[in-house]
Amino acid sequence: MSSTLGTSQHPYSFCLKNQSALYCLFVLIVQQLIVASSTIWIVRLSHDIVSGTSFSTNLFLYLASLILPYLPAAVMSVLLVTWEQGILKQYIDLFISANAHATNIWNDKKKKEEFISTVNHEGSQTIDQAVNYYYGLTSAAMNTFLNILTISFLVDYLFFVSYSIGMIISFILIKVQDKPHSKLAERAQNSRIELGKSILSFWDNVVLGNVYNLSFWKKSTDRRIEQAIKDNVSVSVFRELVSIGISLATFLPSLVVAAYGMYRNIGNPVALAAFIVIMPRLFLILSYTYNLLYLVTQFGAVKTKVKTILTVVESQELRSQSSYVSRIDWQSIQLLGNKMNGHPYSLETVTDIMNYPGRVTVRGKNGSGKSSLLLELKRIFKEDAFYLPSQNHLHFSFGEVGRSTGELLKDQLEEIYRSVEAKIILLDEWDANLDGANQHQLSQLIDQIAEKKCVVEVRHR
Repeated sequence: MSSTLGTSQHPYSFCLKNQSALYCLFVLIVQQLIVASSTIWIVRLSHDIVSGTSFSTNLFLYLASLILPYLPAAVMSVLLVTWEQGILKQYIDLFISANAHATNIWNDKKKKEEFISTVNHEGSQTIDQAVNYYYGLTSAAMNTFLNILTISFLVDYLFFVSYSIGMIISFILIKVQDKPHSKLAERAQNSRIELGKSILSFWDNVVLGNVYNLSFWKKSTDRRIEQAIKDNVSVSVFRELVSIGISLATFLPSLVVAAYGMYRNIGNPVALAAFIVIMPRLFLILSYTYNLLYLVTQFGAVKTKVKTILTVVESQELRSQSSYVSRIDWQSIQLLGNKMNGHPYSLETVTDIMNYPGRVTVRGKNGSGKSSLLLELKRIFKEDAFYLPSQNHLHFSFGEVGRSTGELLKDQLEEIYRSVEAKIILLDEWDANLDGANQHQLSQLIDQIAEKKCVVEVRHR
């Protein structure tokens, strides 16, 4: 799995390079061609009725063009789900690729809260929004342009001219507002992430009921809620004001052409009928155009959101690879076991003995860097080492429901003994919260593991 992907990957390609997205685009094109053809059939139907000729064929085609689009719409609803889930899987794969073996950030509490908040909430939400956004934008663009081209071809080319003028004015407005809108959207997203961090810490602060801690947590959370409301309201107000200006710029030129065309063809019943028939369709197109331009105004904001969630799948090679060595106080640490043979304590000594089976116990006072030593070994040996923290959410083949701490650890160690291929096992305070009987039993199991692998353990007692 490559680890070179990350924020260097463009937000568009991240969302659009997906097989389901291509299928969805194909089905969408078929649907919009059918929808656009309805304008042809209704104009021809009006000609037939006014001129007194047979209209059954065009009536049938018009009705068919109204009914048939529901079939590709149903297919697209399924493809949208697979598209979204496919992007989510890709996002998770990128996160794994970028962050596997990133022990340098494992015990960084701030980074952990940021990553969990982004991946667990903001990531999936942003992917869902981005997929629906790109689909909605493409659908609105096809619907609008195919229909306006059809009307211009069948009724009056001035519709295309007026529509183009309106679009030019609208795109100028969009360009002007893009940068401030993106900044407001980024600020609003960051506020939500900060709020997510605060909510993630609710368990200890709320459930334990320490009034002192709860008051601080409540003040911090309330402040972040207020900031999130302020930032998200600001971006919504800005967006609505821009949309009103865009809608006026789009609607007025086309309405002027429609009124002028009807006035010019007062003496021509067939041409006048065509104008009257396409009037509801014209208003519908203008409504689609409003929606299209509304979506275009959000283009930069969606790009910014996707770019933000991609920061947590940035390659670890692009981040500082900090070491734990500086946190290890070798003068305060003891390394016990036959493998040491009186060698001086140093990282080089410890790494040299990793190639042989055996058991090394790390002891020392609190803060001497015992856990840091294990994390540094994990950072060095990567997939050749298996690290088991004292408290963890690591997944094993068995379920955890109904097991005591001792039973759970016993099952974990037995599975490590049977199934883990890594040649180095790093156990961090495995004996914490265990009584003497459990400690003795699990210590014997660790001796079994040490017959096949190198075990480096930090003991709590």
